[in-house]
Amino acid sequence: MRFSNIIITLLLFVSHSTQATFGQNNCNTNSILSFTDYTLEGGNWGELYSVYRFTDVFPGADAMVSIVAKKDARLVDLDLTTTGHENSFQPVVKLTRQHKNGNRGHMDFRIEFVISGSTIPMSVGNWIATALDVDGDGYRLRESVAFAGGKGFTVENTTALLTEDTNLAGRTGNSFICKSTKNVPGIGTSATQHMISMEFENENTFFYRTAIKDNGKKKNASRAAERMFSLNFSPCLTNSYTAPQFIPTLVFLPVEWAGFEAIPYNGGVTLNWATTRETNNQTFIVQRSRDGIYYESVGALEAVGNSQTTTNYTYTDRFFETGDFFYRIMQVDVAGMETYSTVEQIQITGEGSLALTANAQDQQLHLEIFHGQQGQVNIIDRNGRMMYQNTIQEAFLTTNLNTSSWSEGMYWIVVKNNQGQKTHQSFMKR
Repeated sequence: MRFSNIIITLLLFVSHSTQATFGQNNCNTNSILSFTDYTLEGGNWGELYSVYRFTDVFPGADAMVSIVAKKDARLVDLDLTTTGHENSFQPVVKLTRQHKNGNRGHMDFRIEFVISGSTIPMSVGNWIATALDVDGDGYRLRESVAFAGGKGFTVENTTALLTEDTNLAGRTGNSFICKSTKNVPGIGTSATQHMISMEFENENTFFYRTAIKDNGKKKNASRAAERMFSLNFSPCLTNSYTAPQFIPTLVFLPVEWAGFEAIPYNGGVTLNWATTRETNNQTFIVQRSRDGIYYESVGALEAVGNSQTTTNYTYTDRFFETGDFFYRIMQVDVAGMETYSTVEQIQITGEGSLALTANAQDQQLHLEIFHGQQGQVNIIDRNGRMMYQNTIQEAFLTTNLNTSSWSEGMYWIVVKNNQGQKTHQSFMKR
């Protein structure tokens, strides 16, 4: 078939206005979520960070869908209704680059359930997401899906899918790719070898990846580079397996990402990111791109290596070009395995803006502040006490503070200039 069909099954029963329970054993089809009407609520259609609201996916709840990452892929249709399942969420994704060496294009979605007409998250229980018909195009393409945050998954004992570890939206995830380019006709539940059921516990937000693998080594590009992924919500598909096997998701990536931001200023860009866990991590490489596709490495920071607590990193990319830029952080562990942060898109206009870089170590706090005009810097401890306060006169300030008399714990640096621009950063005094 021309389109791939990935069916994610999910059932919710609303118990009160802000809570829903996902049923695993009840197959009442009247309670299945329905993705029908949507509106664009933010960004440009089909682009990174665009946000869409699907109204009344079940009584009292909407679904907020956003595109959080993409590579060598573009969105053709957010919710195709002319084929597949009427009430399913059915994005069509196209592989935009095929070549003889092969490549994998993907588009990552974030789906969050909220109270109807608001952005207030719903509180949810346990649920199962089942992906069907993960196959090939019969020529050179193989399909792949990925989930993040699940506690375990079920596959057929004789599965046709290869399981891989992956980084999905900065979280540890599991990727499933068809082992061959075999095409499975139809979208029924009988082809259980091409099916995965991922179990989630107490999640109201989930990430999933729609991906297309180009095997390469063929003279001509595939005629089926455009694939449909159909997400249908029902808890009953786990009954389809003949010989199911459940596998706990005990896989951990070297880094669990906590956040990433890029802040432009006249002298370049300040990049702040954090991790909540690191295992045998070695280096962070800062990468910059003009088009969001091809990246160049512009700097590196040595990683903590092994940590089970939050670690903050800051890097300043000093350059004086203007325009739109994309930034990401590539992480490399001691074995050479790589993962990536989310992508930040920024615009550098050359006009005055505010930036803060802070590095705390060896009882010293190193500050670099760019603000373009007079401003104020305050450092506050976790009890709200003012530990440092100063008026900044210079356009660019570099200073070192002795923190040996400060107590261990979290501190917040707040910088504000006379234009009303404000930025902040936290650091841990150990």
